Amino acid sequence: MRFAIPALLLAVTMLLGQRPYYNWDMFPYMAIALSNPSVPFDSTHREVYRIAKAELPSQDFEAISSRQPELMKDAASFQNILKYFAIKPGYNAFVWALYHLGANLVAATYLPSLFSYLTLGLLLFWWTQRTGPPMLAGLATVVIMLAPPMVDLARYSSPDMLCALVSATGFLLIMSARTLPGLMVLLTAVLIRPDALILLLLVTLALTLSGQIKWSIALAISLLGATVVLFLFGGIDLFKEFLIPEGSSLGAAYGTGLGSVFHSYAYPAIGLGVIILYGRLRLGHYLIRDQGSLLLLSAMASFLIRYLLHPVVEDRFLLPGYLLILFIAWQTITEKLYPKPRAAND
Repeated sequence: MRFAIPALLLAVTMLLGQRPYYNWDMFPYMAIALSNPSVPFDSTHREVYRIAKAELPSQDFEAISSRQPELMKDAASFQNILKYFAIKPGYNAFVWALYHLGANLVAATYLPSLFSYLTLGLLLFWWTQRTGPPMLAGLATVVIMLAPPMVDLARYSSPDMLCALVSATGFLLIMSARTLPGLMVLLTAVLIRPDALILLLLVTLALTLSGQIKWSIALAISLLGATVVLFLFGGIDLFKEFLIPEGSSLGAAYGTGLGSVFHSYAYPAIGLGVIILYGRLRLGHYLIRDQGSLLLLSAMASFLIRYLLHPVVEDRFLLPGYLLILFIAWQTITEKLYPKPRAAND
């Protein structure tokens, strides 16, 4: 079991690497990796599409390039939208490094997701083995890592899986009583996806209410996270563009976005969270002071806050919250079934 699960995760990762999901976002990330102040952007723009056309299967290239045909034709318009992608420097730095180390530029956009998927699986297996029996740990790891949102995101040219890995690392540090290092790791997730600030703030509040950190530390971390986001956005104007879509009323945006909720795993995740929350209460945990219960509420609250700020629900944005719920579920189940290991860890 110790070697079978890592071998399985490696095999799955290699298989997924043969079937990348060529989403349109790869073009801006490729352009950012290629950007050079001494080179006219027209040349960079042409090179992005030349490389993509040469590397992608022809039907895939035609399919994704046709989604934004005006941006393929107009370099100035394309350059204007790069600001929406440049605000994720952690992921862009990873892509840039892979490309300049010799990776194909197209592959450099999805290799971070594959790396993050494999690393997250190994981290999950290591942690579950430390807190539960090996057979159950292996089963839990396989079920989680083969879940559709995980498998899909492993193939994406996006920062989402990398953000999930960093966030999960922070959660596990916090759950292992390494609270401040865990929060610092969650803070770095903001550099990968600025909206990771939502979970950072909620988790910081949960840890404060449960007595794990002082209010002064919570305030400092929250202000630091907010400052980082404002710096990445270059002020408030760009931030506003990520809220209600341009040309839509508030009510219309929420109404349109409601349909996306039913096409996500948000409802099952919330349902599991409620069940586990009830289970923790039955185990004798006092809600207001229980770190696990408050972290559960943080994850579920992040779904609502995200929807209120930007009423479009996609699993790739909610994956860190899903993982936090699953981590607390595992902790609660093993506490119920195997109380002795938990007491030793405490």
